[in-house]
Amino acid sequence: MKLFFICILLLLSGCGSPDSDGSSAQDPSLPPRTTVTEFLLPSADGTDVYGNDFVSIDASNTSEGYVMVRYTGPADKSRLQMTAPDGTTPTKPQVHRLTAGFALGALLFTAPMAALNSVLIPQTISRLSGTDRVTDLALLSVVGTLLTFLMNAWISVGSDHSYCPLGRRTPWIIAGTVLTATSVAILSACDFMPLVIVFWLFTLIGYAMVSMPLAAAFGERVPDKFRDRADAWRGVGQAFGQVLGIIAAVSLTWAADDSGWDGTTRFAMMVFALCLVVAGVATLLVLPFEGSSSYLPRESVKKGDYFSQYR
Repeated sequence: MKLFFICILLLLSGCGSPDSDGSSAQDPSLPPRTTVTEFLLPSADGTDVYGNDFVSIDASNTSEGYVMVRYTGPADKSRLQMTAPDGTTPTKPQVHRLTAGFALGALLFTAPMAALNSVLIPQTISRLSGTDRVTDLALLSVVGTLLTFLMNAWISVGSDHSYCPLGRRTPWIIAGTVLTATSVAILSACDFMPLVIVFWLFTLIGYAMVSMPLAAAFGERVPDKFRDRADAWRGVGQAFGQVLGIIAAVSLTWAADDSGWDGTTRFAMMVFALCLVVAGVATLLVLPFEGSSSYLPRESVKKGDYFSQYR
């Protein structure tokens, strides 16, 4: 009898599905499983370390967007608060305003300058120079490039050593906006080639007074944690500004060589002069207000400060 039951159990254990291999089969409708063999892990390389007896901060990989912190103090829990390079701690809404403000500023300031560089100034040179327009435009471009190269260092050093209630960068942005918009407005009425050259160079100086402090403010006010995203949006603003400025300039100058205002280069320059004013006001209103720099220790300007800008 026992032998009979053993035979039945052996027969039952041998019955099963023909494709069974002792493990659960995967549903063929599902995608195949993949095994991850590579993992990205943070590392403390020890090349750039700050701290004291209780806290050690390894900033060796800030270019990758992270720092490593080691706490050995008596507290059970601790928090690390990120601050901007200028020492302030922006809130989440302020970080959004910083990102939007720098992106908007890049868009609104790039558009008029792209229109002037690519369309309106060449049209003006062509109207006033005649057969020498190519040579005159090339010389004006060379002079403008050299002037911008020199002024960038002067303006950077000047804004770094500015001490006033509006901060170090805001006064330069305001003054640069006024100078740029005024010069473009005067350019729209110029019919004398030397005056065109002079006020175009003033326009470039004014734009440098805006762009260099804005670039410095971006590095100072945006925390490292959010800088990559903010920089990406600023790049998007610059790209769209160039495209929109050129398209707008071409659309506004359908009668560029006429002597009146409608559809001429003069009218387009006046429009973009107003756009520059709007750009300055909108950028400063969207960005969180800059703190006063009057309390900062005064440092005299050294000769090496200028040359260090070209390193």
